Amino acid sequence: ALASLVRAFGDTIFDAVVHNAGMLGPMGSVLAIGHDDWLRTFTVNFFAPLALTRLLRPHVRPDAAWIFLSGGGAVTPLPQVGPYAISKLALVKLVEQLALDEPRDRYYALAPGANDTEIFREHHRRSGGSLPKFTNPDDIARVVTVLINDTGRALTGRLVHVRDNLAALAA
Repeated sequence: ALASLVRAFGDTIFDAVVHNAGMLGPMGSVLAIGHDDWLRTFTVNFFAPLALTRLLRPHVRPDAAWIFLSGGGAVTPLPQVGPYAISKLALVKLVEQLALDEPRDRYYALAPGANDTEIFREHHRRSGGSLPKFTNPDDIARVVTVLINDTGRALTGRLVHVRDNLAALAA
């Protein structure tokens, strides 16, 4: 399915790729969640972006920006969402490794903060509690723009949170 998607792009060359796919997956104690549920969550949240990166690499210009949305579970401990959080943390490590192994391009992990998405609402439906203040989409767009324009590579290989002081991080 991914290969046919890439073929549909034809000769298009991209300047940036944003990996935004994800699923919440099962909730519960890490040890109570079944192996197949772990595999399904890692397939969507980790292995699919890795496979898509391999397939899209010939379709991006050198020095392209690859942005992987890591999710809140990678930066904030959240109960009952082990497969989601750990798969998103694995994306952060993938970004670090890609930055070391594939220096032709730039790789970033982005934690966008709390967003009004179905995944976020589903987590709160299942876990209870009040919804937090959501991140302003303009703030996310600003950070994505900074990463795409980070041609000096100050932030490549890094996890960037939408609330970070980007100038301080780049220094």
